[in-house]
Amino acid sequence: ADCSGDPVTAIPKGITENVTLYARFDDNFVIEYDKGIAAGIAELPDNAPRAYNGGDLPLPIPACADVSIGEGAETITYIFEGWYLEPDFSGEAITAITAALAGGNITLYAKWDVEIPIFYDFGEINPAFINNPNHATMLISEKPYELQAVTVAGYQFNGWYAYEDFSGPKITSIDYSFPVGIVTLYAKCEAIDYQLSYDYGAAAGSIELPAELPALYNADMFPVALPELPDYIAGEGEDAIRYSFAGWYLNPAFDGEAITAIDDTLSFGDHTLYAKWEAVEEYTLTYDFGELEGVDNPNPATVSIHELPLALRPATLEGYEFVGWYLTADFSDEAVTTIPGGLVTDLTLYGKFTAEPEE
Repeated sequence: ADCSGDPVTAIPKGITENVTLYARFDDNFVIEYDKGIAAGIAELPDNAPRAYNGGDLPLPIPACADVSIGEGAETITYIFEGWYLEPDFSGEAITAITAALAGGNITLYAKWDVEIPIFYDFGEINPAFINNPNHATMLISEKPYELQAVTVAGYQFNGWYAYEDFSGPKITSIDYSFPVGIVTLYAKCEAIDYQLSYDYGAAAGSIELPAELPALYNADMFPVALPELPDYIAGEGEDAIRYSFAGWYLNPAFDGEAITAIDDTLSFGDHTLYAKWEAVEEYTLTYDFGELEGVDNPNPATVSIHELPLALRPATLEGYEFVGWYLTADFSDEAVTTIPGGLVTDLTLYGKFTAEPEE
């Protein structure tokens, strides 16, 4: 009964009475490991037990490095969640083999959770416009992962899609299955049109508007150039004043800096643009003496509108008599002695001389 002596492998001939055989069992069972979805990736330590010989035998924890996929730094992480005796992971995870569990050769099944990256593709939309509350990763155990809507400044968000051309059904959740890979979702966004209106100030009705003046904009059009406006003249005669365009502003007080384009530095919405005008207060005076050289001209090269009317002084040239100033090169008009008020352009004055008679 104590199982001493040599084991019996056959009943010899000549037995004449009943024989009782006692079975002896040794706890020496083979241990196999099924690494499941991490097969080929997970590694067992070198000292992982391969047989059970009794007692409490702690089980190893497999190592599984992050798996890099794609061309960037995308990784998939396998998270070990325990060994199980059943391939469907029913029951409790075990951390050691005990005599109570050992009833023969043992296969242990590794249970894993997997953390996979989720990439959200918004095309060429400025990232500063995007408010995306969705997670950058998801666990397989958490599927389905319900996707949330995003807000994109200047755009209407129209859903998530699995394909870049937005074909197929709209995706509202991720119900991931193997093989493991990157999840890429494409956001379908439509740029919202906003209106542009213009306040031309005192120039309203006095200027020809550029054909390229935009009536609307959206984020896909950035930057939307704002053309300059032509000069205009207010008043008549000696009261005339030329005004030059000094920029577009977003407020009638012309606070801040002028803007030259509608772009992503501005808030989205309808905008009124205000034209700022500045009086042209100084003009260039050019004096033309034809082929004569050495003329002494005492008149200024520029004149302010605040200096008008400006009396013109005669020029001098040795051997010549100054006749006067003219506005045409052929001296066909009347000579002018004063530049009157109301000057609205640069001016060229032609000096006329006649040679003094020889004595």
